Amino acid sequence: LRLFLETFRLPGEAPLISHILENFAKYWRLANNEQFANDDAAFTLSYAIIMLNVDQHNKNVKKQSVPMTVDDFKKNLSRVNGGANFDEELLE
Repeated sequence: LRLFLETFRLPGEAPLISHILENFAKYWRLANNEQFANDDAAFTLSYAIIMLNVDQHNKNVKKQSVPMTVDDFKKNLSRVNGGANFDEELLE
């Protein structure tokens, strides 16, 4: 995902971001031996990673008093991979 997003800047419009991520998720799933249950699972994980990055690095985002932990991130993505969990190493 990082290599993909380093090649261009995501547009600010949500529908365009969604369209780009849908196509990325489809490719990501196929390129990784389909370790994701479906394209939606790959899309959700990629979107969550982007939102985590924005939360951690965008100075315009109001910081919470308690930053998100790895366990919080895993919990947010619980049972999203076709009713199952993602590989823990992948999420870490």
